[in-house]
Amino acid sequence: MGSGRSGSALDIRGILFDKDGTLVDFDRTWVPAYHKALDHMCEGQADPSLKTRCLMASGYDAENNRTVPNSPLAVEGSDDVAAIWLKVSDQAVTKSAVSTLVAIMEEEAADFPAPLFDVAALFSRLSDRKLSVGIATMDAEWVARRSMKQFGADSFIQFYAGYDSGYGRKPGPGMVSAYCEQTGFKPSQIMVVGDNLHDLHMAASAQAGLAIGVCSGVADKEDLADTADHVFDDATGIEGLLDQLTKGATEQS
Repeated sequence: MGSGRSGSALDIRGILFDKDGTLVDFDRTWVPAYHKALDHMCEGQADPSLKTRCLMASGYDAENNRTVPNSPLAVEGSDDVAAIWLKVSDQAVTKSAVSTLVAIMEEEAADFPAPLFDVAALFSRLSDRKLSVGIATMDAEWVARRSMKQFGADSFIQFYAGYDSGYGRKPGPGMVSAYCEQTGFKPSQIMVVGDNLHDLHMAASAQAGLAIGVCSGVADKEDLADTADHVFDDATGIEGLLDQLTKGATEQS
């Protein structure tokens, strides 16, 4: 599936995965976290529709019970989402108020992450291929670390970047650049795998070797196809592509 560059000339050494929607089931993990934080924020508020209005303003389609692709819920940090809710509720967007909501969301998501597949098994197979694995998420770095530990996948991961890690935010190139600096790989040796356009635009801005879109998150194939080099149903689809890259490299040698 997908469009893109010829694989045979590529030398992929590292794979940088987005987390939510790529490794973690976005709605099963985050919708309960959003509700818990909003219940706290809306406690004592007179408007019974406030919670729904906050969700809609940040990108939740209540009618179809899904997150809108490329909305703040889908691509921004929890602090940005919290700020939107506070504005909708006419509350002051203070550092303390944002931090309180973020802490509630992150604790819930970190304690109850729902995997999309056997993440540890995939990472183990990638390790067998001598590939480096990294995580680049718009969630907090500590949440990503705890989630991967709960999945039993943490021992396979060489790099973590969250919105709070100091490498900048998607779609900027900072997370990819930091991964390259830590591993010694060139950007052209990195495959970026993600479920939304921010991930793919990050790959492009960093001049990564491949930008892979997956339909396991908030976007579908049509949303990703024009930007991704390849689009798969989920992240396990990269294994077939890696087989093609290996075959192409063998034939050229």
